[in-house]
Amino acid sequence: MAQTLDTDSAYKITKSVSLSSEYNTKETEFGDGYRQIAIDGINYEKEVWSLEFVALDSTASLALETILKTSLNGTSNYLSWTPPRESTTKYWTAHGISSQSTEAADYWTVSCTLRREYPLV
Repeated sequence: MAQTLDTDSAYKITKSVSLSSEYNTKETEFGDGYRQIAIDGINYEKEVWSLEFVALDSTASLALETILKTSLNGTSNYLSWTPPRESTTKYWTAHGISSQSTEAADYWTVSCTLRREYPLV
């Protein structure tokens, strides 16, 4: 069962998020310089988002870390999240989860990388 990652109210992300996309393709080059490229498979798009969450108090940061770590189960505990500028909810797993204390010692900044997954739903 997917757990919703609420970045609109509960865990706000900073404005410095980044998206990286790659595509699985097959390529064939011919002797005269002609080349053909075709997508490979039905789930050919690889999306990776780097997120940083606005400073959270200690309790909220621990709760967010737990949600992110739970997604690494990989069998049923995906994150359900709608990326910025999109209207479609997709499934994700979190990687590279890190926490850093801010100047106000009771607040933490959490960052992670979300990779898009294509579970059988």
